Amino acid sequence: MANYTSTALENKLDPTKPDMSYKLEQLFRAVESSNVNTISNFDKDELRVLYEVRRSFNSAWSSPENEQQSAYQRACLLGRTDIVQCMLKANVPANQSLPGGTSMWTMRGAFMFACESDSMPTIRVLIATHVPVDTLSSCSLNYANFFIPGINRISPHSRSWHNLNSYINNILHSTPIRIIIKNQDDFNDVYPVLKQFSSQIFYLKDERRLPRTRIDVRPLINIRYLYLGQCIKEQYEQIHPENQPHLMYFYSLSAPWAAYERILFESKPFPDLISIGCLIGSSILLLNASNTINTTIRHLHLQSVSSEIVQKYIQYLPHITSLIIDNIFENSTSYTQSLIKCYISHLTIAHVLSSQFHFEQFIASLEFPDLIHLRISLNTCDFKQLAGVLRRFRSLTHFYLRVDTHPSNFNLISIRCMSRWFSSLDYKNVPIDECASKQILVINTVKKYFNSI
Repeated sequence: MANYTSTALENKLDPTKPDMSYKLEQLFRAVESSNVNTISNFDKDELRVLYEVRRSFNSAWSSPENEQQSAYQRACLLGRTDIVQCMLKANVPANQSLPGGTSMWTMRGAFMFACESDSMPTIRVLIATHVPVDTLSSCSLNYANFFIPGINRISPHSRSWHNLNSYINNILHSTPIRIIIKNQDDFNDVYPVLKQFSSQIFYLKDERRLPRTRIDVRPLINIRYLYLGQCIKEQYEQIHPENQPHLMYFYSLSAPWAAYERILFESKPFPDLISIGCLIGSSILLLNASNTINTTIRHLHLQSVSSEIVQKYIQYLPHITSLIIDNIFENSTSYTQSLIKCYISHLTIAHVLSSQFHFEQFIASLEFPDLIHLRISLNTCDFKQLAGVLRRFRSLTHFYLRVDTHPSNFNLISIRCMSRWFSSLDYKNVPIDECASKQILVINTVKKYFNSI
């Protein structure tokens, strides 16, 4: 334990209480040993008096001088998150900032102590209490030169470097932030970041199925990628070019068709939006609508659609080059098939189709002169018929196929001979659960690896 150093602040201790010196020793020991139970047994009034008393510690921040640290500052420095929370509940000021070096040349607040700890939980606690990250601070020249090499050549005769916080603050507020939320615990962890650094978030993916707390998307002024698994009315109304002017990718599993229609076709579109996805089945309303042409969208991800709905999308989004479809269903009986040219280069049918006919009906409705990558999944497959379909794609360079069911007498060799695209056809075992697996058929063929014929 460091030597006890008396300061003017210690005069606030009541000299009529002989056990205060013992309690002070107990407090610092509890911080060093991370004994939160001892801290919680302190009276709040005692903590409010004792938190101002400091002891002298070796410190890189004040090097070569020692640094005087209170028990609260010491807890932040050591990353004792539970103890920091306990002290904050006792109304210890969150951003306690006192002259730190013995020479009085250095100073820093709680946030800078926590940064040195490398403890993200402690940093999150302080951010959640709105501790400022840009409060004036000064460190020794030795420490500044360690943090920013060469800085000692700027002021070689100075004993301290003023306001290192401003440099760190600039770094913090210029660092792009990527957030993925899978559950409520994840949300609780990143909530302070959402509040304090919203303008730096460029990627946000909220996968929660039943979120208890919704994210306010209005402050996300620099967001590029936004995925909202469950999107309520207030949220999709907040998705607007004035709020997210740089939005490039938007996906939602629950936004209504009206929200997508506004995002895609309103008079003031998102200037940089190139990818939109997971449009729900209500996009069938597009069949009877009249919309403006959107020339910025390049990637489209649809849920369950028919080929006639896809044709409508191609009509209004003519520059699509990448298309993902989860499921294809049959066209309406009143639909008259016609061939439409598209510029799609990458096509993926994500889920296993129960009928190969639906895929063939879809392929027959569009002309694919630029298709280079095709990925499909089928329950069963008529390989002879599929080989004929593949001959349509003269630019194709990569073909992937998954077939979930095949007959017991399946002849692998003869099927491989039907088409060069089938040359990589093989069996693959995939897990069903922890105890079982099943055998499927897989093709993953790249044109440049075709065998010479």
